[in-house]
Amino acid sequence: MSHRARRLHRAAGWLAAGAVVARAIGALPWDAIPPALGAPLPPAAGPTAAAYVGAKACAGCHAKEHDAWRGSHHALAMQEANERTVLGDFAGAKFSYAGTTSRFFRRDKKFYVHTDGPDGKLADYEIRYTFGVSPLQQYLIELPGGRLQALGIAWDARPKAAGGQRWFHVYPKDKIDRAVEEYRAAQALNADRADAWLNLGALAARLGGEGRAEEAYRRAVRLQPSFMPPSVNLADLYRAQGRDPEGERVLREALGREPGAADVHHALGLLLVRGGRRQDALAELGRAAELAPDMPRYAYAYALGLDATGERAKALSVLADAQRRFTGEREILEALVQLSLAAGDADASARWARKLRDLDGGAR
Repeated sequence: MSHRARRLHRAAGWLAAGAVVARAIGALPWDAIPPALGAPLPPAAGPTAAAYVGAKACAGCHAKEHDAWRGSHHALAMQEANERTVLGDFAGAKFSYAGTTSRFFRRDKKFYVHTDGPDGKLADYEIRYTFGVSPLQQYLIELPGGRLQALGIAWDARPKAAGGQRWFHVYPKDKIDRAVEEYRAAQALNADRADAWLNLGALAARLGGEGRAEEAYRRAVRLQPSFMPPSVNLADLYRAQGRDPEGERVLREALGREPGAADVHHALGLLLVRGGRRQDALAELGRAAELAPDMPRYAYAYALGLDATGERAKALSVLADAQRRFTGEREILEALVQLSLAAGDADASARWARKLRDLDGGAR
């Protein structure tokens, strides 16, 4: 899939979600996080974790239902890719779409596709699973890091006489283009509203139109200076372009208008982290956590900052307080497990690990 086609596809998925909510600027690269953060969790106690037992385990008590299910489309909905399950042409077949030619082939008895990945570069991806059998079959590929992704190209499993036995793309470009234009037109009807220009800016940024995005964000700021998301998004756009000094100026101007904007303090803190200004960053991250105690990621970022600047005990206190308020936040629990272990408190690490396993239903 080409860069533009991918951007259009992602934009189409985003459009369905409605208005844009400004997101945090970049990852938090505190390089002082101790090596012990990669340490394994303490061993689990109690019953053995649940495991997959397969369909045969059901057949003994549910023979009639099992017989009806076996061979049905439900039974064949997802299968491991092998000679029996793969229906598509993997004998060197090629398919071109939006400027990219993908090739389907076999190697060492496995099935592969040579196509563009998340970074836009062509690479070989193994087909791990099949989805469905009729009238089409889709394929799951494994991306770097182990994440499984449905391939945008599918196999038409119908007979050739019915127009099948061919590769086709499941996201027709013309439909995505039309959806994008309709969305732009809808936002234009609200051109007097800052949130409409925020949405147009976010759309332009996703489609690679950095200049249009910048202008849209700036227009949103002019329309409603007290509305903070356009400033946060504009600073994030500058981050992606390597223009953090301009992003810092945007965020500080925003705080001049709205000193209590937690999202802007948080964004500024992350920007200062990237610039190596740790103490200034810590002050901004702490202010964000104080202003918005209902935002667990603000507490998490502040705690990591505290730990990185040598205040591990305070970091653990901030995390423990956040965990009491947000019992289902995995990142907070993982940080408590790992930082407690790094602090030499194995008992506390084990207690947090048990909570983490409870969060997973005991399967961790």
